[in-house]
Amino acid sequence: ITVMLSLAATRLAIHVQHVFATHRQVLSRAMSTVSKHYDVIVIGSGGGMKLYKPATQLGLKTALCEKGPFGGTCLNRGCIPSKMLIHAAEIAEEVHESHKLFFTPQVLEHDFAALVDDTCTAVDGDAKSIAVNVSKNPMLDHYSEPAHFIGPKRLKCGDVEITGDRIFIAAGSRPDIPILTSTEALRLREKPKSLVVLGGGYIACELAFYFGALGVPITILVRSKLLRNEDSEVAEEFARVFSKRFNVMKIDALSTVT
Repeated sequence: ITVMLSLAATRLAIHVQHVFATHRQVLSRAMSTVSKHYDVIVIGSGGGMKLYKPATQLGLKTALCEKGPFGGTCLNRGCIPSKMLIHAAEIAEEVHESHKLFFTPQVLEHDFAALVDDTCTAVDGDAKSIAVNVSKNPMLDHYSEPAHFIGPKRLKCGDVEITGDRIFIAAGSRPDIPILTSTEALRLREKPKSLVVLGGGYIACELAFYFGALGVPITILVRSKLLRNEDSEVAEEFARVFSKRFNVMKIDALSTVT
């Protein structure tokens, strides 16, 4: 009987410990989860800037979910850095073509890494200035953790749960491929010895021109034609001129990339 009572007591103790442990876990999760309600929630600070700024100006309590950097694609990995880099490429191209106006081009030394560093410094500075303005907006709360939907009009950002009357997804998109994309290409400090560009859209052509004008041998692989979504006459003339400058190859399909 003593042995049976001892075993029962042991089992009871283990059960009590389990109950208390479970209770502590539930209590811990409850304490770490803070729920807050907003009139507007915006995910993404690129195009999302056009949403959260007017919302706060209208007096709506707004949440911005952005893990950074601020400014989205255009500022950090698109329009602005590409045009800054392409401007240098245009100057190099003018020097290359200056013989047509009877100049004798000289060999120019170019610091590729310094150009990229200068561009990134300007872009990163603008992104940080947006972050400062966000922190000063009394109607705007910033959440730096990635946002996940956990229910209707309910998000979780890190350990915080938030709800909103209106939720706008302005997160853009990102490629999921194991090769160099335009995002990495615009911050590449070491000039490639050669480059193969997959695709013939405007981003591909911009990158091909940027690297090619600064001395990188370029091969462009396209399935149909360059700039196929643009005006047909413009695309045809562009392809004629561009093909003289760079190696453009038409392919039916691409099975593997190594």
